[in-house]
Amino acid sequence: MNDLSTILRQRILIVYHDIEWRDEMFSKVLDSYPHDMINKMIKSRCGCWIELVDGTTIRFAYASDAARGIRANKIIAQPGIDETFLYTVFRRMLINDSDMYVATDTAIKPAAIYYTDEK
Repeated sequence: MNDLSTILRQRILIVYHDIEWRDEMFSKVLDSYPHDMINKMIKSRCGCWIELVDGTTIRFAYASDAARGIRANKIIAQPGIDETFLYTVFRRMLINDSDMYVATDTAIKPAAIYYTDEK
């Protein structure tokens, strides 16, 4: 079972540039999981992350160069983050190159579609 849980475990990174948006997204993520699936959660001014029972971690990172070095299976970005910055800094953190999304008010869209529609 340990091998299976290792394979199913995800590292999800949520990139933000606005603290209020981060707090709102943190609440949405918590609300989307049953309480018994959450192992740990930390929410402070300095750091914000959620760990699920299966080992999946959801980290929140401010959109800056300081976030370099974090590896993730999926990235969800706040709308309004510059496309060039998002792709040059955060795309290298992805384990699989196509799992980058932008969370809009109504849905979560793949980044490629979001930035194409925006232009």
